[in-house]
Amino acid sequence: MTLPAPYLNASSKCSSSKKQKTDPSAKEIWDYERAYLSELVRRTKYDFDSQSVRPYFPFMEVKQGILDTAADLFHVSFQQEQNVSLLGSRRRNLDRH
Repeated sequence: MTLPAPYLNASSKCSSSKKQKTDPSAKEIWDYERAYLSELVRRTKYDFDSQSVRPYFPFMEVKQGILDTAADLFHVSFQQEQNVSLLGSRRRNLDRH
C-alpha cells in the first residue's frame, strides 16, 4: 500500500522538525530514526503514546493470532518443541511444518 503524497509530505515535515529540535545540525532523517521520530510526533501532535495501548493486546494472544494467521495464509502448522532450552521466560521454540 502506498501512502498518499500529502500524508508523506506532512509526516516528513513533522519528523524533520522533530529531528531539528533534537539535533539542530541534522540535514536528513535516516531510516533507523524514522520510527523513533514518528513516535515523538504522535506523542506531541496527537497526544498519543503507543505504549498506552499495550494492556489491550496481551503478548501471548497477539503471538498466537500471528501464528494462526500465518498458518492459514501459508498452509503450515506450528508445534512447540518440548526438549529445547529456552533463552527467555517468554520465548518459545516452534517448529514449522
